[in-house]
Amino acid sequence: MKKIFIILILSIIIVGCNSPERKANKLVDVYLKENLKDPSSYEFIKKGNLELYTPMTMAVEQENKKINSGEASADTINEFLDHIKSYYIKNGTNPYDTLAWKLSIKYRAKNSFGGYDISQIQYYFNKDVTKIIKTENIN
Repeated sequence: MKKIFIILILSIIIVGCNSPERKANKLVDVYLKENLKDPSSYEFIKKGNLELYTPMTMAVEQENKKINSGEASADTINEFLDHIKSYYIKNGTNPYDTLAWKLSIKYRAKNSFGGYDISQIQYYFNKDVTKIIKTENIN
């Protein structure tokens, strides 16, 4: 009985260690090592929270970009979101289903000339947080 209990506890600990946040952090570490000019110069500054990326959050992001650029008015955002939500429901898609995950990281590292740059990158991960599907510079 003790052995079963110990195995159960160890299984819970191992499963808990593979949280989406941990997986995302590992993927970002690998990405940075492969893509920075001088990975040893990497200095962490700030990390955002790992967030779900759904059809509705995607629509909000796109609409906010339009509002910030003056292409749309903030007064119309509720109508727009209602329209998007009904569109997804009408087509048999849950507007709050997980499309991906996203995480922003701000860091400092050397550039090609040996000087330091501060970058803030938004990383998008697939649904299972097993690979990075897109990166976006949000400086």
